[in-house]
Amino acid sequence: MTDFAACTIISKNYLPFARTLADSFMMYHPDAKFFVLMVDKIDGYFDPSKEKFSLIELDELDNVEHKEQMFFKYNVVESNTAMKPFFLEYILKRYSIKKLLYLDPDILIMNPLDEIYALLNTYSIVIIPHITRPVPIDGKSPHELIFLQAGTYNLGFIGISINEETTRFLQWWKERLFHFCTHDVPSGLFVDQKWIDLVPAFFDGIFILKNPGYNVSYWNLQEKTFAVKDGNLMVNDGFLYFFHFSGFLIENIEAISKYQRKYILGNFKELIPLFKRYKELLIKNGYYECETWPYYYGFYDNGKKIRDIDRRKYWVKGKKVERFGNPFQTKHHNSFYKYINNNIIPLKVHSNESFVGLLNKIISLGFKHKEKLRGIPFIHKKAKELYNELLHLLGKMTTVDLKMEDHDIPKVRIPAVQMVAPERNYGINLAGYLDTDSGVGESARCLIKIIQASGMPYVLNNIEQSWIRRDNKTYTHLFTKENLCPINLLHINADQSPYIAKMLGKRYFSSKYNIGYWYWELSQFPYDKWKESFDYFNEIWIASNFCLDAISKVSPIPVVKIPPAITVDTNGIYTKDYFGIKPDSYVFFTMFDSFSFIERKNPFAVIEAFNLSYRNFDMRNSILVIKCSNIDKTPDKYEQLLNSIKNLPVLIINKYLSKSELHGLASISDCYVSLHRSEGFGLPIAEAMYLGKPVIVTAYSGNMDFTNNENSYLVNYDLVEIKSDIGHYKKGCVWANPDIEHAANLMFKVYNDQVESNKIGQEASRYIKTQYSPEILSDKLLNRVILLPQ
Repeated sequence: MTDFAACTIISKNYLPFARTLADSFMMYHPDAKFFVLMVDKIDGYFDPSKEKFSLIELDELDNVEHKEQMFFKYNVVESNTAMKPFFLEYILKRYSIKKLLYLDPDILIMNPLDEIYALLNTYSIVIIPHITRPVPIDGKSPHELIFLQAGTYNLGFIGISINEETTRFLQWWKERLFHFCTHDVPSGLFVDQKWIDLVPAFFDGIFILKNPGYNVSYWNLQEKTFAVKDGNLMVNDGFLYFFHFSGFLIENIEAISKYQRKYILGNFKELIPLFKRYKELLIKNGYYECETWPYYYGFYDNGKKIRDIDRRKYWVKGKKVERFGNPFQTKHHNSFYKYINNNIIPLKVHSNESFVGLLNKIISLGFKHKEKLRGIPFIHKKAKELYNELLHLLGKMTTVDLKMEDHDIPKVRIPAVQMVAPERNYGINLAGYLDTDSGVGESARCLIKIIQASGMPYVLNNIEQSWIRRDNKTYTHLFTKENLCPINLLHINADQSPYIAKMLGKRYFSSKYNIGYWYWELSQFPYDKWKESFDYFNEIWIASNFCLDAISKVSPIPVVKIPPAITVDTNGIYTKDYFGIKPDSYVFFTMFDSFSFIERKNPFAVIEAFNLSYRNFDMRNSILVIKCSNIDKTPDKYEQLLNSIKNLPVLIINKYLSKSELHGLASISDCYVSLHRSEGFGLPIAEAMYLGKPVIVTAYSGNMDFTNNENSYLVNYDLVEIKSDIGHYKKGCVWANPDIEHAANLMFKVYNDQVESNKIGQEASRYIKTQYSPEILSDKLLNRVILLPQ
């Protein structure tokens, strides 16, 4: 097989994966070559001469024009995938190779690939589909919609033979990937992979390999049965040729992959030795040494990290970027770095500089840079208002005296800073109840974390709600009345949108792209009642698929899902004793706000389930803790609540808790319970999961985006009609009636088998932290914002 070779593409932190793949390939094909393309700079981190494979550096490729442009506009994943056709073409031309395989670095070869070698005698291109059978509709990822978005074929593998048709194919693929290798599902792009859907129609000599032993991975496990025969791992009664460890989590192999939530490794006991072996091989090949090695193309030449939004701004300009020269260079006068930072106005500020002196500097700069400062209010406002705006624009302070009287000009203690005016093409004005202690307020603050992680300019416009407690001071130093950015994002539900829009006035919405962020808790959205609310917006963002289904059915404008980021700050200072709970108690925890309608939150079902479980099973040291808000506004419900807990170990906390205390209460609890009738998303559930708590929840509505049988205890339910109007929830609509007996059994199960329930909690934490982090969701935000009309 001297005419046969394989290759992969990595950046240097993936070196252990490449080593592991190369070793496994060469074990079964000792006469074949294995090539690795380094999309990175080695920078002395390792010695390529000591590697068993042939390392190719980017500078050796002579078929890639404008390399700097390519690696700047693409992030590390996009850059690595974009190089596939260039690298394959280079190897075929440079070496005496007639049959060549590309393999993703996270693949392990398990048997000789003789079948593929033989196929390439006849066919030009061999590709493997993600799935070959329909996937059951069970609401768990991966499902068929994922493959419609990501592509029919998995480009962790492609085999090619050298001929004219392959040459034509590689040229076509190169041209597409030079500028269209982004991860942008709304635009129909999924890096290099989605393009291959067109290949069977465009080119001849294509073989679609459906043998179940090739490219086995998390996305096709539903098609596989595994067995061990004579020491060989078999799949569907045949040999397993290679396993694709996509999304492998070295610290949690039980998850199988960070990209799926359908299975755990325990469902496939025959695979456990394979996963353990792969983990050992990665560690042996330097995983922990290499994982933090930096990506050379992730930084400007001045050492500053390149933000994803910088790359997207560069990408959307197409050929116009040629005027900037090398985009990584920052010093020349026409650099891209200076272009995207051209709204920065230098302002040197000394410690203890008087406000008057600082004000004079700003006004002076304002006249000097009036084009950059056009429309920014601090030039024209009177001193007190100007001072508040200044605090926002200057950013991080050490100490500031906010109690300023008109005659009292304070000293300002701040570090040297640069004052930034938001760019016209990007940036969000987030308006909402940003200081309120409410679910809507907390959700808005979750959005702030996503926007901050994206690196986009932003402005915070707080909408004051006098009837709700307003004690959250997290972002008050950033509040302003001006909406300087081109995008308005109003985190205001549909029922309040007309009132808030009138309060803000037409000027607020004028010349902006206006987005509403809405929650809704029923499967039927009352369009006739709230159709006016759509008139104020260009599109609506929502938090869950449940909201998406309900609102998109009737919406005259686009509806886009951007979930809230889930983070929980715990400082460990809270104990059970702090909340008046015995240290050895097993704590079931639930919470609700009467303003969110006690009928929907359904705490009485939790009490009833706890009562059944406590009285029917031996749960003597268990306690149910109920944190309620605004229950005093509904005294009849409060009396009903007190009557329902008589003779039960139930603690009601009916007082204000700070966010820190609330997170502390969740952290000292052992299990969170929500027997809601419906949720738009379910923030308290997600926060409990983040903390590693097992959750017992109704298997219905918005929480089903992130709760499943592997990370939660799901309660059965029946859909029932609402018998009479309850606020906005009208008679005749439907919601869930959770099975109380099933919930009671699950409460005992969690209590009785704490080893298993802790495992469920750990999986819950992993899932929330990997799928709902600000960093992950900032990509979704950026990908949407970039597509908006300028």
